[in-house]
Amino acid sequence: MSERLNVHLSALEELLRESGLQIVERKAIPFGVQIVLTDGLSKVPLNIFTSGRISVQGKPSDLQAKLDAWAKQQEATFRGQAPEEERRSQVNILVVAPSRFYQVRNLLAALPGARFVPPRGSALFRAEIEREHQDVAVMLYPSGSLVIQGLASRLLDEITQTLSAYVVKPLDWALVEGAPPAEDERYAVLEDGEASPALAWLQMHCDPQVLWFARPSLFYTLVAAAQLREAWLRENFHLAEARVLVLPFARALGGFVTQLALHLGWVEGGAFTASPTLDVLRGWWERLASAAPDPPVQDALAVAWEALCDALRPEVVLQPTPPLRPEDAEAQISAVLKTITHFYRTWVAPQNTPAASSSAPAEDANDHAEAWIGTDEAGKGDVFGPLVVAGVAVTTETLPQLQALGVRDSKTLDDASILRLAEAIRTLCPHEVLVLEPQTYNALYPQHGSNLNRLLAWAHAQVIVRLARQTGINHALSDQFSAAHELEAAVAQEAPAVHLQQYPQAERDPAVAAASILARAAFLEGLHALQQRFEGVSIPLGATDPRVRQAVRNIYERWGMDGLRAAVKCHFRTVTEALGDAPLHC
Repeated sequence: MSERLNVHLSALEELLRESGLQIVERKAIPFGVQIVLTDGLSKVPLNIFTSGRISVQGKPSDLQAKLDAWAKQQEATFRGQAPEEERRSQVNILVVAPSRFYQVRNLLAALPGARFVPPRGSALFRAEIEREHQDVAVMLYPSGSLVIQGLASRLLDEITQTLSAYVVKPLDWALVEGAPPAEDERYAVLEDGEASPALAWLQMHCDPQVLWFARPSLFYTLVAAAQLREAWLRENFHLAEARVLVLPFARALGGFVTQLALHLGWVEGGAFTASPTLDVLRGWWERLASAAPDPPVQDALAVAWEALCDALRPEVVLQPTPPLRPEDAEAQISAVLKTITHFYRTWVAPQNTPAASSSAPAEDANDHAEAWIGTDEAGKGDVFGPLVVAGVAVTTETLPQLQALGVRDSKTLDDASILRLAEAIRTLCPHEVLVLEPQTYNALYPQHGSNLNRLLAWAHAQVIVRLARQTGINHALSDQFSAAHELEAAVAQEAPAVHLQQYPQAERDPAVAAASILARAAFLEGLHALQQRFEGVSIPLGATDPRVRQAVRNIYERWGMDGLRAAVKCHFRTVTEALGDAPLHC
């Protein structure tokens, strides 16, 4: 935390003591903190940046005017100062609807000191703004990620705030949020989902990529709906009216259709002023369903549409006639999830997923006809052992040799085959393997905001940059482990010349498949080393097996916290549950 931010926070504490104001909410924002204050009559968000700038938001009110005067007085404390340590690189990220791409470009073009330069990597455009010896670069990527980058400065804060207000706020509707999804929270839910029958069931009946594509409110609605269904099955509770099981799934479907309409540019102006009516949803639905699917899919669409209409007509819920039986509710839920998956695969996946075969890289999509780098990771879902990220550089000369070896996704290979192929890949191809042993992992995790996706993005970027410098190759391909902007920003900061591609199931690409083998081999070797060190304790895989909790307890009892830090990734809930009341100091 910077000196300026600390000074402002200390002054704010003094203000709270003197004025009696209360903090409603406090959360981290890019290079700063947001604190929402209330006087009992109104609420005002206060953004305090490490650069020393303070931004007072919210509707005009007595509290807003009071805080604005306080902010100006505080900012004057550092006026004219620009310590070198404060002038560090800063990256802010917004999400833009595809229908707003040209409007964003026009807005940037109108900014004083702005000019467009040839974009780097996969960016659609790059604008550079220079004003009063301050420089900021803005890049827009096909995923909708708008990356605002430069040295920490008032100009960067102002541009971020301008774009945020113009781009994100109009998209902020109850079921279609404009802010970037909270990948850290989403990953934690999916990680816990390995232990949850509800999450396992949901990922079996709905394309897992939908859970990353959907906006946070939709994601959490689907999770809650699956948990409600699982609780009903577990308790074997008799339901005379089973619509209560269908309603959250159906309402999530309505939100998903709305999100697709926005994503596909069907919403006039790219903004919502009110919730869409049933007639508006029907128009979008007919367009989405026009892809002429097979008869079984058509049947599912018809059932799902009826469930959606029921969910949007409260009188049907209050006075159901006739009552819906549990078996019919299950059929409706299945149809809803099939529909969501069908719409995603028809209208979204073809735009994001290159049509690559299992035996050759997708040259048209990745533009790496001569050579490219593939990266993958292992160990992120395991309590014990390291997190490993590996990268492999492949050329048109080495590609046939990899294919002849039988290189494919490590998840389809047994351990013996992985270790054998890893040795051959290391001999044949330039490669990089970054192994974060548990002790290192536990130290780095909080440094990346206690956010696994940010840590993964950093690790992938390190591997890509090292291989790019080693080989001169500037094309890279990675499996998409979260929203695209995480890794895009990390690579853009370290190696802006690298053209990065991400898509789900990228392991079908030979370079990524080879990287998955090297990563898995290094993970297995790390697990074996742990087994040797903690002799007498069986070290299991995964995070949900009851043996994992037992192994955590055994290591803690015999080797204490030092031993545990060297063996496990401490942020897993499994670890805290296994220790019970014992303090966890990782």
